[in-house]
Amino acid sequence: MRASKFTGQHYSDLPMVLKLHLEINIEGADMEALRKYGKVEKGISRDVLVPADMDLHALHYVIMKLFGWRGYHMHKFEFPEKVRAQLFTDGESWLKYAGIYFRVPMGDEDDLYWDDDLSKGEDFDEWLREKYKAPYVYGGINEYLFMSRWNAEKIEFEEPFMVESRDGPFDGLIEKNCIINLLLPKGVRKSTTALKYLHEEIEDRREMYTKCLDGGLGDALTLYDIGRKMLTNETATEENLDSYSEMHCGLGYVLSSADVIPEPISYLIDYKYDFGDGWEIAVTMDNVYSARFEDPDDTSTDYKLCDVKGAEIDSALLDNVMKVINKGRPMCVAADGLSVVEDAGAIWGYCQMLRSYNGEVLENSGYEDPESTADWALSQGWRGRKLRTGFLM
Repeated sequence: MRASKFTGQHYSDLPMVLKLHLEINIEGADMEALRKYGKVEKGISRDVLVPADMDLHALHYVIMKLFGWRGYHMHKFEFPEKVRAQLFTDGESWLKYAGIYFRVPMGDEDDLYWDDDLSKGEDFDEWLREKYKAPYVYGGINEYLFMSRWNAEKIEFEEPFMVESRDGPFDGLIEKNCIINLLLPKGVRKSTTALKYLHEEIEDRREMYTKCLDGGLGDALTLYDIGRKMLTNETATEENLDSYSEMHCGLGYVLSSADVIPEPISYLIDYKYDFGDGWEIAVTMDNVYSARFEDPDDTSTDYKLCDVKGAEIDSALLDNVMKVINKGRPMCVAADGLSVVEDAGAIWGYCQMLRSYNGEVLENSGYEDPESTADWALSQGWRGRKLRTGFLM
């Protein structure tokens, strides 16, 4: 059995599987088209079971699969404004949470998209499946706390006006963080001591960071930065790249051991995709299924699976949860609405696409020819079929 890495402030048993609800913002949509052609009852949503140690980075790929996107555009996860405001009530700079909750925008796309490695001719669905399958290992460097601190200090030195802003220049939530360490399930009260505990951890790491800088960490990070830039240099030798790779792995180990595990502080995370079209998905946690062991101090003993309220789960749900645990893959258990389409023009454009696909002629819409619309949708991977539920993804 694979145990998840989580803070433990809100759970007495060991979380094994999360039930998430993902729902697209359809404000302003043509509901008639969605109901008539898009097989929508209430909205475009998915309920999915995922391993409890899944991180936001893997969740991004789950969302791609469940809603029919192909990863052509940028994305980010965010806390709602109300939650961000609660973090900054003490008047401190956003730097306090850089590398814990928030990314520091460095413009380093090689590090940000470290696993964007789809090869020409490779099957997209098979490639995608490997991205959301356990185990979850984050391969970037800049999201680790010490690297974030180092990058934030460079911003503080070069562009001090950014530090004065409460909202700061951070670019969404850190994606190496586990979902369960950010998101609270319905029915679980927010810990009143969560942030106090977190602040103590932050202070400990500040001292550690200062000592490590004095001990040569800054030199190591500078060498890593130089090595990273070598990757784009055509004159880089195989020996250079091997040396860089070894440094990357070693530095990643050091940085991860110094990280602070965040506390879950929000009942909602916003996922934003394709900033031009402006798709938004609300991510909430409906339940947590945890292992209650006969001997709480020995995870090799027998256990039963309970929901977030402590009730033992029924046999039908148990079967699905065990499949997720044993295979390390998500399972969609409910779906409302067909998948959407890349580059359709957000929700309104998608509704127009549905009408055209089904034979309606829409003048001056970009979807005037139903036959061309059908060919275009097919080229985007859209099939107009309902998502299968109850099967491992």
